[in-house]
Amino acid sequence: ELRRWSHVVSACGLIAGLHPDQATGGAVQLACAFGKPFAVVPCCTFADDFPGRRLLDGRLVRTYDELISWLRQQNAGSQVAYLPFHGKNTVVFAPPFAPRSSIGELAAAEHPDTRTATPAAVESAAAAVEA
Repeated sequence: ELRRWSHVVSACGLIAGLHPDQATGGAVQLACAFGKPFAVVPCCTFADDFPGRRLLDGRLVRTYDELISWLRQQNAGSQVAYLPFHGKNTVVFAPPFAPRSSIGELAAAEHPDTRTATPAAVESAAAAVEA
């Protein structure tokens, strides 16, 4: 199925989604599958639409915070920051230099919680994408 997307994704410099609803997880997984940087700003969890989503500890993904954690588990180098607007403004992103392996593969490794990342982290990622 990935071959179907290769002609579209191969020319992309970044996979992005601003409140992409049910496509949030797919956008991140597509980016990871093709080794592309990504940035998504999820809005809703859609837990009933994705009953198979589980965190590394086995819990179902039901809440917004759990969705953010699950998205981060898709890429070991992903980070979290907050965009300067009201509402759902959490951005999960992986800059081009981030490792492309799944946190699931690196479950034994320690990964610091980056939920306190500053907007400078987002600007840095954006600058790296433009380079």
